[in-house]
Amino acid sequence: MKQKFLLFLVLSVCSLILNSCNRDEDNTNFSLIGSWSPYKGEFISSKDKKTIISKFTYDDCEKKSTWVFTDSKLTSVAYIDINGNCNRYTYETSYTFDSKGMKITADGKTVDVLLLTNSEMNVFYLYGDDLDQDGKDDYLLIYYKKN
Repeated sequence: MKQKFLLFLVLSVCSLILNSCNRDEDNTNFSLIGSWSPYKGEFISSKDKKTIISKFTYDDCEKKSTWVFTDSKLTSVAYIDINGNCNRYTYETSYTFDSKGMKITADGKTVDVLLLTNSEMNVFYLYGDDLDQDGKDDYLLIYYKKN
């Protein structure tokens, strides 16, 4: 459980590493600007980038976490429960958003945005651990809602 929380922090700090996936061309009509909170996630197999290994939801502490996008800055606020204490970690960096390619780039790392609407954003990236033990690192898909 703590691993997914730390992953969210690493995701924000490292600004993610992703591979390309199919995109909905209508996504380009919506803005990334605003505050986004995670509400669920899925670990995805590297075999086909579709098979769900496992699913999870965020607890009350984790649900306080946000990504806040302005025109040029990304502020990540991650809340992680450690021994019953909801701890806050903040990181700020500059970013770019390729609305045609549906990619966010920050700190030299790029993540794929699979879905972007006025109220939802789905982000897909390399998790960095082989959860299904097939010899390849698997992926994580995180679902965000706009605050």
